[in-house]
Amino acid sequence: MAYEVYPGNTRDTVTLEEFLDRIEKQYGKFRRTWLMDRGIPKESEFYVYVESHDCVAKERSMRRRRLKRLWASLHELRNRKHITRDDLLMHIGALKKEAGRDFGLVRISLPNPQEPVNENTFHFSLDRERLRRTLRREGRYLLRSNMQAASPETVWESYLLLTRIEQAFKDLKGSLSIRPIWHHLEKRIEAHIFVSFLAFCLHTTLRNLARGRAAGLTAETILEKMSNMQMIDVHLPTTEAVTLS
Repeated sequence: MAYEVYPGNTRDTVTLEEFLDRIEKQYGKFRRTWLMDRGIPKESEFYVYVESHDCVAKERSMRRRRLKRLWASLHELRNRKHITRDDLLMHIGALKKEAGRDFGLVRISLPNPQEPVNENTFHFSLDRERLRRTLRREGRYLLRSNMQAASPETVWESYLLLTRIEQAFKDLKGSLSIRPIWHHLEKRIEAHIFVSFLAFCLHTTLRNLARGRAAGLTAETILEKMSNMQMIDVHLPTTEAVTLS
């Protein structure tokens, strides 16, 4: 795990090249490989076309939920009385952020400046051609890599590992809100990273336990429910047959 450098930190002179040199001195040289699911095709690269029925179902379900919320919110905005154009634009911006790329599946016509907001000046429709293209791409990937000697199965497994690593960073900086800043002593940096890693392990364990019992239940949902608890009794059994309470 690399230390995140911020202005004012006493270690902000360490560059990425120096950091990699320290890793190579401790663990040895590494062979650089890369793997991605986007980019411009080039010769002498390894390509794997992947189609996953589980990913199709998952991505389609997520898109439907986002599109349904967007459609309902647009209807709610159009039915509002006495809403100004500026307020409408602010709400549209928030909906765009929430819907992500699915926002592009809807054509929206906005009122011109000084025009009132009504059914004649503000209307929307589904971009069916773009939706058809999205349906054909869901759960399908074209992977690029320089691992030419690897089998397609190995490339796909490496890509899944990459997505899990990316999700780990999202969890650390998202739901766990971990950002090691303003540490001027190395021992404090190491302590922060150690506690952060323990929190991530607990977060991952909670997610895996939930996956085995309720597929749709996320660690964030469980933590949100637990945040409403005021007091609990904890009993921890030990190897010495003593229970700590």
